[in-house]
Amino acid sequence: MKKSRNTSDNFTEMRQQAEEHLKRGVKSALKFTASPEEMQRLVHELAIHQIELEMQQEELLQAREELEEALERFTELYDFAPLGYLTLARDGTILQANLTATKLLGVERSLLVGDRFERFVATEDLPYLNALLESVFKSDGHVSCEVKLHNNEVSHLRTDNPLFQKRCALPDRMVRIDAVVSCDGQECRATVSEICKVREVLERDHALNT
Repeated sequence: MKKSRNTSDNFTEMRQQAEEHLKRGVKSALKFTASPEEMQRLVHELAIHQIELEMQQEELLQAREELEEALERFTELYDFAPLGYLTLARDGTILQANLTATKLLGVERSLLVGDRFERFVATEDLPYLNALLESVFKSDGHVSCEVKLHNNEVSHLRTDNPLFQKRCALPDRMVRIDAVVSCDGQECRATVSEICKVREVLERDHALNT
C-alpha cells in the first residue's frame, strides 16, 4: 500500500522541526560550555537522539500502513460477508449497512442509511421487530426473531422516497434477525439472513457429518 501524501508531508515537517531543534540545541550548548570534550559528548548524544527519532518515524509509518491494510481487509470482509450487517438505533433507524444488506433489501446504501428498518418488514410482522428492538437494549445477550421482508405491501412506505420504486423488484422473503446491543448501549448490531439459505447451510453441514 502506498503511503499517503499527507502522511509523508506531516513526517517531513516533523523531521524539519526536529532538525531545527537539534541545531538550536547545539548552538545553545556551544554558548554555555568551553570544554571541547563536553561539546563533543553533547553533539554525539544529540546525533543519537536524532537517529532514534528517525527510527521511531519509520516505525510509525509502518504501523500506519499496517492499520490501513487491516482496515481495508476489514472493510472487504464486512461489505462482502454472506450475511447482511446492520447497525440500528433504538428506534430502528439504519445507521450502517454492508453491501450484502443493501442487496438483500434492494436499496442503495446512500438511500438505506437514515431510513427505518421497519419500512422493509411486512405489516403483520412489525410486532416481532419492535419486540426485538425493545428486548435487545435491555439484554446483554443476543436476541433474534423471524420476519418477512415485504414487496407488495408497500402502503406504509413514503411514496416520495426513491426506495419505493426499488423495492418492487424483490420478492417477499422470510429472514432471521440476530441482534446484540453495542458497548455504549445506544445502538445494536444486527445480522439479517434469508431463512432458506440458513436451512441450506444447516442441511449441507448435516449431510457432511452423516
